Amino acid sequence: MVPMKVLAVDDEQRIRALLAFQLQKHGYE
Repeated sequence: MVPMKVLAVDDEQRIRALLAFQLQKHGYE
């Protein structure tokens, strides 16, 4: 089993990456 902390950090990084991508996408458009 993977510790909850590891999952939380992984999800946070994934969410930040998606948010950054969305911000860039809207910024260039």
